Amino acid sequence: MPPPLKARYGNGSMTDNKRTTPLLDIAAHTSHDHEQIDPFLYPPWRRTDKSFGDRVHIQPSDHKPKGSESEEETDAATRHTTQVEELTESQSNLIVYSDGSLMKKSGFARVGASVVVYHKGSEVATMKMGMGGRVEVYDAEMAGLMMGVKIAVDYARSHAQIKHLHFYTDNSAAIKAIFDPKPRSGQHYVSTFYTTIVKFLDDDPNHQLSISWCPGHADILGNKRADELAKEANDLLWAAPISTTRANAVRRLKMASQKAWVKQWKSKPKLGAFAISNCIQPTLKPTKRFLDTPRETFGRLIQCRTGHAYTGEYRRRFHPDKDEDCPCGEAYQTREHILRDCKHHNKHRIHLLRISRDIFLPTILGTVAPRSGRVMQYLVLLQWTSNAVFSVITIPPANHLASARPHL
Repeated sequence: MPPPLKARYGNGSMTDNKRTTPLLDIAAHTSHDHEQIDPFLYPPWRRTDKSFGDRVHIQPSDHKPKGSESEEETDAATRHTTQVEELTESQSNLIVYSDGSLMKKSGFARVGASVVVYHKGSEVATMKMGMGGRVEVYDAEMAGLMMGVKIAVDYARSHAQIKHLHFYTDNSAAIKAIFDPKPRSGQHYVSTFYTTIVKFLDDDPNHQLSISWCPGHADILGNKRADELAKEANDLLWAAPISTTRANAVRRLKMASQKAWVKQWKSKPKLGAFAISNCIQPTLKPTKRFLDTPRETFGRLIQCRTGHAYTGEYRRRFHPDKDEDCPCGEAYQTREHILRDCKHHNKHRIHLLRISRDIFLPTILGTVAPRSGRVMQYLVLLQWTSNAVFSVITIPPANHLASARPHL
C-alpha cells in the first residue's frame, strides 16, 4: 500500500515558495550525504513481523547473566553452534552472519560493515563496506544486515530449494529495529531490508525469515568470519550511502554538552547546602548506583546530600517559629548533628565510621561508589519523619540491604 500524500501548504505561488522557517533555514545548510529521515516513508498500517504469522521470527538477546557471565556466554555459544549444525543439514536453509566494527586509525575513527553467507556448511558469498568515520557501530550493524538481505535474496532466487533465510548478528538493537522502518536512525538501511525481505516473503508462501542474536567473540565460525571482514572494511574507502548518520551526530552533540557542563561545573564556585556534597563530576548517563538502588533509599541519600530533609535546620528556613531541636536534646538539629553526634543513631554509625574515622562530611557526602553504599546503608536504617527527626526503624531483611549497597 502506498504511503499517504505529503501535506501541501499554500497555493504554490511565488510568495508561498519564498516562505521559510528557522528549521528549514538550518536544514538548507546540511549536506545531501547526511542521513535524512522521512516521517512519511511508510504508513502506520504497514505490515509488521506479526503480519506474517509464524513465517517471521525475530529473536534479540535474552541473555541475563545469573552467575558467571563468561559461563553464560559459553552456554549461549554452544546452543547456537548446535542449532546452526542442525540447520546446515537441510538445503532449504541459508545462513547469514553480519557484523560492524569501529577502530581508531591514527587518532581517527573508522567504521566498517560486513556479511558472510553459508549454504550447506560452505561459504558462498561475502561482502564488506567502508563507512567512514562519522557513523556508529549501530549503523554498521544495520548496513551489514542490509547487505546480507540483498545477497541472500539473490542467492535464494537462483537456488529454488532455499526457503528459509536465517540472519545472525551480535547486536540486539539492530535486530529489534531492522524489520520496522520507523522514522529513526538507520531508516535507509531498514527500508532497504524491509522492502527486499517483504517481496521475498510475498513471492512464495513457503518462504520464511529468522533474525536472531548470537554471542560475539565466542569462537562461532560465522560470527568470527564476519568480524574479520568488518575489521578489514575499516581500511576501505567510504562507500556507504550516508556520510554522517543521525546516531553519530547525536553522540557528538551529547559529548559536546557533557564537556560544556563539566567545564561550567568546574569553573563555578560551589555554594549552598549542597556545596559540601557537590564533588562528583556531572554526567549525562545515570550512574550504576542510581540504577541499582531502591528508589526510596536513593531518595533519602539525595535528601541527605542536598540538605532538603525533615530536619530542624531545613524547617527553620520556612517556619522560623517552629521547633528546631532534636529529640535527643540537642537545641538545634542539623544534618551534621544527625550524621555525627545524635545518640539515637549511635548503633548504626559504624557504617559511616568505616568511610571516615571522624565522619568528615565532605568525605561522607561527597564520596563516590563504592563508598556511597555505606552512607545508604546507614540511611536505610533511619527514617525521615514529618516531625523533623531521624527515627530508627526495623533493620530491613538482608536481601533488601544487599540491593541497597551492591558494591560494598
